[in-house]
Amino acid sequence: SLMYIGTPLQGFEKVSGWDDQQYRKVQKQFTNKVQNSLIDKYDMEAGILRSVYLDEARAGQAGNKFEVLWWNPFLEDEQFVEAVNSDFAFAILSITFVWIWICVHTSSLFIGSRSMLQII
Repeated sequence: SLMYIGTPLQGFEKVSGWDDQQYRKVQKQFTNKVQNSLIDKYDMEAGILRSVYLDEARAGQAGNKFEVLWWNPFLEDEQFVEAVNSDFAFAILSITFVWIWICVHTSSLFIGSRSMLQII
């Protein structure tokens, strides 16, 4: 089924365009309400480097389960931002770990820093 979300919202005169202030307002409201409801309903959990959407959205008793697949541009945008932030944090942690490792084993911040500049 489809859920259409109408604009203009109260306080706006024109219909929402792609990625404008009205779009972001609707996106925030939608993801806060709908996404959290779906996650709670299907007991889905996220991990440190694991998306909540890797869990199956299944409900019902054993043998009579049904699966739910949902997609929405609002959820897609939100998941993209979460994935990018998670990947970026992992990259920063990796770089920091390697820099510390080099500095400890060479006993030199200068060599460690220059080495990381070459690696990056």
